[in-house]
Amino acid sequence: MHPAILNLAERVALFSSVKALTSTTEPVPVGLSTFNETVRRFGSLAVQKGLTFEAADLPAVRVLGDTKLLQLLLEEVLGNSLHYTRAGGVVVEVADAPDFVEVSVRDTGVGVTAGEIEHLCDEFFRGVQAKQLYPQGTGLGLTIAREIVQWCGGSIRVEGCACQGLRVQINLRKEVRSGSNTDRGG
Repeated sequence: MHPAILNLAERVALFSSVKALTSTTEPVPVGLSTFNETVRRFGSLAVQKGLTFEAADLPAVRVLGDTKLLQLLLEEVLGNSLHYTRAGGVVVEVADAPDFVEVSVRDTGVGVTAGEIEHLCDEFFRGVQAKQLYPQGTGLGLTIAREIVQWCGGSIRVEGCACQGLRVQINLRKEVRSGSNTDRGG
């Protein structure tokens, strides 16, 4: 089988698995700091590629999700950033708010046009520059990320332009503990 067809089949199967899991399970509290090793692993890959990599440690808070799905979320977003960045680097920033944790991944990759930005999380969508430089992609990475984030009750936003790379901002809901200020029950 041709490698591109095999890659597409594997990515579609992965996306289908994510959709099946998110439709049959509920998010549970997961320690976000357990994913610091994943971030460090991608930092090593960036350095091997000749890129800079800066990353804040993920905080020791609990967010709603699933260990495997949150791992996949980070791998998809960080993997995209490394894949589409030829020079410069990737920066991972973290902001801890009362109800959520914001994880932003910013890169100096190929970027997208203004008209493409709103479609980046659509199934099979790829920007013109991405298709020209890397024809083997599937357009499912950010779709998978969006599926996971929305299942967790969070949000994902992509910003960028054709000359400056992308910034993917992920907001993950924190665990709500009984009796805390964020408990809406009183």
